[in-house]
Amino acid sequence: MQTIRYSKGTLTSTKPQLVLTKRSTSISVSLASGDLNGDSKDDLVIMGSYGSNPSKPVAAYVLGTGVGTFEPAVSLPTAGLLENTPFVRDLNLDSRHDIGAAWSNQTAGGAVVLTNTDARVLCTPPAANQLGVHICAPSNGQRVSTTFTFRAAGNAFNGIAKRIELWIDGKKVGRFWKIS
Repeated sequence: MQTIRYSKGTLTSTKPQLVLTKRSTSISVSLASGDLNGDSKDDLVIMGSYGSNPSKPVAAYVLGTGVGTFEPAVSLPTAGLLENTPFVRDLNLDSRHDIGAAWSNQTAGGAVVLTNTDARVLCTPPAANQLGVHICAPSNGQRVSTTFTFRAAGNAFNGIAKRIELWIDGKKVGRFWKIS
């Protein structure tokens, strides 16, 4: 098996990187991505189960290197629950991406949240009940070069921003539309 990747206008073929392996005749996992450690590189969350009667939980994350590879898997706490369908989002507005997932066992089910307290704080968003944005970099009055990465955090009443625009000195210089 090979991985095909589109990079810089060409398709490249590489050997896949196995990030989590379990020997089992039955395995079911779900993936989610997001920046878990605050380095602006996508990481992966892997949750699911393997085996049967009873199934054993799988919960781990792998940190991305930013070049299509990942560090070794790190186990997440499961408390014996069978977590699945993870998602990554800042759930408590502290500027760190947390992990949420559904869980189930033989008799019950629900939701679980793993609060991230280790990642670097990037940019604290405004209150959840406000439509707004907080620009963290550049700071007010700071002079920047022609190439600069802006850091900002925002909120919308329904949690989904449909359009983001960047204005500098009264001129719109960029926009992003989210199609859902």
